[in-house]
Amino acid sequence: MNVTLLLLITDSRGVMQLPIDVNGASQGLFLDTAGQPPSKAIMKYLSELFDREFVRDDFGVFHSLSPMLSTKPSSVLYVARFKPEIKELVADKILSKPLSGIQWITMAGLMRSLAPGRDRVVYNKAFQVLAGVLEGDIAALEVDDEVRKRLKLDEP
Repeated sequence: MNVTLLLLITDSRGVMQLPIDVNGASQGLFLDTAGQPPSKAIMKYLSELFDREFVRDDFGVFHSLSPMLSTKPSSVLYVARFKPEIKELVADKILSKPLSGIQWITMAGLMRSLAPGRDRVVYNKAFQVLAGVLEGDIAALEVDDEVRKRLKLDEP
């Protein structure tokens, strides 16, 4: 199974950046899990890339999205974001370390670089997850006549 990982790293100035594998098949960090569970393969990959041991609990968001990306070969998109206490320890250190074959890009820059299509929609969902939509308390309310009167929705 192939995985594309979007790892959101916020620096001390609050700028959100993502490492991109310049030789990868997609926008993000591209890896082949080689039969391992994806989360285990991702932790191993990140530990080797950043020369620091990572575990699943280091991440506040760690989520897979579907459908498969239409990359060649196709891959599942995973998103990850460090917990605040881990971010403070490693973000600036990671961002200042030059990594072979890795380019840093902002979220806006990545979105601008994507061609219109299905993959762009999947990346848009990924950014919503990274922005915290899974952590929000979202509720829907049916608007009946009584609520309309109270909110004065029918008045000009």
